[in-house]
Amino acid sequence: MANPLSPTAANIISSLGIKGATIGATVDECKPGFIPVLDENGKLSANLIPEGAAQAAIPPLSKVAFVDPGTEVEENLRKGSVVAPYISIEEAAEKFVPEDGVVAIVLSPGEYSDTEADFRPGTHAVYFEGLGNCVLKNSIQITGLTPPSGGRAAIAIHNVTIGGQVSVVCSSVSVICTGQTFVGTLYVSGSAELRLSAESRVDSTSIEKIYLSDAYNVGNVPAFGESSPAVPGATVGDALKRLGTRKIRVAHMTVGSSGIDVGSSYDISADSAGGVEVYDLSERDRVLANGINRLFRLGDHIHSITVDANTVTADLVKAGRLEMDALTLGGYNVTVDTYGYLVVEDFEEGDSSSSYAPPDRVVIIRDSVTGDLYVLGVANGRLYIVLADEDASTAEVVDSLDVPDEDQGYDYSVSISRGRLLITRIPTQI
Repeated sequence: MANPLSPTAANIISSLGIKGATIGATVDECKPGFIPVLDENGKLSANLIPEGAAQAAIPPLSKVAFVDPGTEVEENLRKGSVVAPYISIEEAAEKFVPEDGVVAIVLSPGEYSDTEADFRPGTHAVYFEGLGNCVLKNSIQITGLTPPSGGRAAIAIHNVTIGGQVSVVCSSVSVICTGQTFVGTLYVSGSAELRLSAESRVDSTSIEKIYLSDAYNVGNVPAFGESSPAVPGATVGDALKRLGTRKIRVAHMTVGSSGIDVGSSYDISADSAGGVEVYDLSERDRVLANGINRLFRLGDHIHSITVDANTVTADLVKAGRLEMDALTLGGYNVTVDTYGYLVVEDFEEGDSSSSYAPPDRVVIIRDSVTGDLYVLGVANGRLYIVLADEDASTAEVVDSLDVPDEDQGYDYSVSISRGRLLITRIPTQI
């Protein structure tokens, strides 16, 4: 006989109001008061668990929100978990509570129609992780990010294609594009920097500071159709370093008494000036300009030791002494004969360079004693000398004429002394 104080199994079941047990019942087969029974495998049938209860029971991962544009989970059950993902980026930004200000949004393959994403207060870092082919069809505006103290907010995009414009409203943000990420236009209202991996692309951006992969990790390959890179170097970093050390080799120039002197060469390195690299050749150019300007000045007032020319044409020739084989005056040649006398030779007819009419005055000679001016000329084939008139002071004046005697090998000097014409032989210098 059973102890009246010890309840039996039947009493327990009866007290719980259990009417029976079921194994294969489903949620739709409502049997109030029945308890489920484990199957032959010792497991409870999943048919007994409502779908919504399972979705509601599984919490999202910390800092991770799943988004699936094709999800069929009801709105009130969507928590951003694997089994209950958000239907849009906008919903994830609005509902997901970030942990420590960081949220990662995992995008399922498909097309997204989002145009805005306003994140919850306190969010300073958002990571968009695309699984497969994730395409944002429209332009999207991202707001709500708060930069951490003394730093930048962060937006990282991986394996996402955005054909339109991505607009970021944030005072200071760093945008990072990695993987197969393609962005049409990237616009940031505040201070920003853009970091691109080798395989990602942004067609246009308002950001001025753009960082690529470490140049020393990027190979320096030749252009298509070329056998070697334009700038030697195994990596892009090596090529940039070589470019930065380029120099221009020029000759050292100075301006001396004989013109522009060229000395040994030297190298000019680039200096930073006004935000650009400058090879300063101004000092060398100044030397060239000074030398050229000096030539121009010499053209106005030439100083030279010796001038060799076939013909010299001038309105006025001033000389202290003239040395010549013959002095041609009005078509007549004034020479010294073999006896040391001054003679006048007739001009040759047909000589186009000779004039038939000798000028009134040809040479103005200064008297070596009195200083008076005399005119030495030729008339009717004869040499004459007369006192010069008042206008002679503006004409060419010489102190003497040197005439060589080629037959005897002597040089003679023609001068005026006290109104008399003198012809004296110039002593031969030993």
